[in-house]
Amino acid sequence: MGGSFIQQNSRYLSGFIRLDDLAQNLLQNAQNMRFEKAILFRSENGDDELHPYSFFGYPPELVKSFSVPLKDPIIQRLILGGKPCTIQHLMFTPDYVEATPEMQALIDDGQVRILLPLLTRNNKLLGVLALGPRQSNETLAREDWDILDTLADQTSLAIENIHLVETLQQQLDVMRQIQQELHETKWRLADSREQERLELARLLHDGPIQDIYGVVYQLEIWRKINRLEDDSGLRLVEDSLMDIEKKLRVLSTELRPPALETFGLVRAIRSHARQLQEKNPEVEIKTDLNTTKEMLSVKKKLALFRIYQESIRNVIRHADADFIWVRLYGKSECVVLEVEDNGRGYEPPSKWMEFARQGHFGILGMAERAESFDGRLEVISKPGQGTLVRAFIPVDESG
Repeated sequence: MGGSFIQQNSRYLSGFIRLDDLAQNLLQNAQNMRFEKAILFRSENGDDELHPYSFFGYPPELVKSFSVPLKDPIIQRLILGGKPCTIQHLMFTPDYVEATPEMQALIDDGQVRILLPLLTRNNKLLGVLALGPRQSNETLAREDWDILDTLADQTSLAIENIHLVETLQQQLDVMRQIQQELHETKWRLADSREQERLELARLLHDGPIQDIYGVVYQLEIWRKINRLEDDSGLRLVEDSLMDIEKKLRVLSTELRPPALETFGLVRAIRSHARQLQEKNPEVEIKTDLNTTKEMLSVKKKLALFRIYQESIRNVIRHADADFIWVRLYGKSECVVLEVEDNGRGYEPPSKWMEFARQGHFGILGMAERAESFDGRLEVISKPGQGTLVRAFIPVDESG
């Protein structure tokens, strides 16, 4: 074994990402160097002992008792020297302090002859490789000591890399957990907002709208009792109340589109677009809607309807367009909604949060709706070239 082995082993160790594989490699090298026994001790964070991790040549029931305190004087001298060393050399020093009973038990019966410290670059102990006698009690040549020294350094570096990978993996797992929680939070917020809308629509329908009907009915009775059927002032009050009722009903419908529950997404969009066309004759609205009846859950359909609703409202209010295309179609893995106009257009920011900073909370809300169902939103626009809003919502697994 020599320089070529060291180079090959260095490249080999660099590919390890599991401590078990690294330990087996280290023990295999010990066997190749004709050691009869070896134990890899591992030091874990916060622990004050070295525990057996992997071994060969020892009875398993005996190895279980081979835990060594980190404060053991021999271990401390090994860390201070930072090199592979014989037990005898570590014991017989001018400042010798007696070993702990655990280490002394290994020394007394000749179970351990040589110790290799596995140290980090800042001299923190990662573990210790304890080597027993060699076959035929062979002595180590200078080249063998160089190999052990290099092997300890290479293994230490590999252990550090494994710990770094494990730490990064833990951080990635934490980040994934945070992302999942953020995703769930977005979904729950969107669902909560939707439930609030539906509840508000119900309250409007069951409360103020019915109350207005009641007042108008009472006025009509009062006019008849008092023979004031031709009273223009009362008639004006009734008309004003009915106008308010109509506005509240439109608002209630915006909050809870009845066609969506009864007839589905296509009919709901078509009905809403027709009503919008009647109110805004200066804008031509064209729809190309393909059925998605069996592809989406009710909540996903409602999310797409809200995206359509917000998109077309933005066009009417801000785009100065005279033509709007609304398209809905299914693909193998998703349903796609497109709202496109030929209006003034603009330069969309690169991040959704920039929309909010510019006061465009509606677009941010559309993006969050899509993302809450693992979908996505695209906004494609340029000044003077109109705007295309495209939403992708994944189909249901059973669809």
